Amino acid sequence: MELVLGSDGQIGGRLVHALNARGLEVVGTSRRVAASHFFDLSKQEQFVIPPGVRTAFIAAGVTSLAKCKNSPLETRELNVKKTCSLVRRLLDSGAFVVIFSTNLPIVTGK
Repeated sequence: MELVLGSDGQIGGRLVHALNARGLEVVGTSRRVAASHFFDLSKQEQFVIPPGVRTAFIAAGVTSLAKCKNSPLETRELNVKKTCSLVRRLLDSGAFVVIFSTNLPIVTGK
């Protein structure tokens, strides 16, 4: 099974579609309350990793450049610390992990 964390975003949504088109079993997550598989990166330690995940694609995080610039400590907490913690948990469960990133420079707080 493939796991797409952040499947309601642009990248995650297209990834789910592409994996499904290849006939793979895919579980997608969302922060939206109505989601069948709820996932909030800020509370990732509460997320129960589904059994049998072969590959986990992390497409969740704060993507707004303005928010990252205006709240660098908050967004770093999510996009770096919480993501790293999640990656550790996924690797410990036996999953191969793919993280989408950027080539933009890291903005630090003043």
